Amino acid sequence: MIGESQLDDDEPTWGINDMTRDFARLMGQKLLKHFQKLYEGYVPMSYKGYLKKMKSLGVV
Repeated sequence: MIGESQLDDDEPTWGINDMTRDFARLMGQKLLKHFQKLYEGYVPMSYKGYLKKMKSLGVV
C-alpha cells in the first residue's frame, strides 16, 4: 500500500508504463513515416502537416 507521503513527492517516477508509452510513441512515429501510403487516407489534412502537428503535440 502506498502511504500519503509517497504520493506527495515532486519527483517523477519512471516505471515500466512510462517506458512502454515512450516505446509505443517511437513505434508510432516509425510506422507513420514508413507507411505513408497506407495511412495518408485516414488523416484530415496533408500527411506532412499531420506528422508535424502530431510531433508538436507530443502524440508521436
